[in-house]
Amino acid sequence: YQETELYRWATHDGPCVLLIDEIDGSHPNALLSINAALANGLAVFPTGQVDIASDKLVIATANTAGEGATAKHNARFKQDAALLDRFVHYVHWGLHEPTEELIAVKHNHGTKETVAVSRMIRKNLASSGIAREWGARRTYALCRAVAAGFDIKKAAKLSGLGTLDKQQVKRALEGVTL
Repeated sequence: YQETELYRWATHDGPCVLLIDEIDGSHPNALLSINAALANGLAVFPTGQVDIASDKLVIATANTAGEGATAKHNARFKQDAALLDRFVHYVHWGLHEPTEELIAVKHNHGTKETVAVSRMIRKNLASSGIAREWGARRTYALCRAVAAGFDIKKAAKLSGLGTLDKQQVKRALEGVTL
């Protein structure tokens, strides 16, 4: 028997958190096996039945609320209602800009000025109605491109604006200087 993360979580002595990252990207049939552990405080493994202690917590992250694919997240699965019912609290957690800046500067060779430009691009895209995701990963890519020697506008094109038409790029870069 090969121990899984679910088994280690269930049998861990003391408080423990099981994080299921990107749960909406998992096939719904694969997740049916965790329903009992989530709701009944009981899990069955090849080694036997395990009672789940009340100090165990499960957190799932997702890009959707389990309702299936969206225009932005088209590879997401509609999850079974029985699974969704087991998660009693839903929290929308948007982009946390202080954390974005910290990671950009510390791990992606960024500067506060480059991060500010990225935020301006994000704002310009949203206010222009341009359907281009510009989250933290685009900020990190922009920082790395600038650190590699590209000017800010070329770096922005390399970091996610390159597939837009010229007018969209112009609107996205409006007010951008560095």
